[in-house]
Amino acid sequence: MDNPTQFYSIPKHLNNTTTLLGFAIDELGPALVLFGILFMANHALIGMALAAIWFLGMRRIKSQYGMCILRLTAYWYAPSEFSSSFLKRTPAACRRYWLR
Repeated sequence: MDNPTQFYSIPKHLNNTTTLLGFAIDELGPALVLFGILFMANHALIGMALAAIWFLGMRRIKSQYGMCILRLTAYWYAPSEFSSSFLKRTPAACRRYWLR
């Protein structure tokens, strides 16, 4: 096993979320939509401020609670119709009471 070409390369970032322009989609997407709507309504400065607040707030929340905090929050607190339509392989949150 002295030949390094015989080893498998394992990616280091398998659990990262999907990105857009190098940023997570759940941080950048809503910020761009918020800015775009307020920009078209001639409130560009307010849109920029609110988009920055969303972006920085999401980065802070995700740094404290983990990268999947939005998905987990939606799973636990959204109606059961959300689980049945978007999260097909998981049981409803009301049936997973023992994991809390």
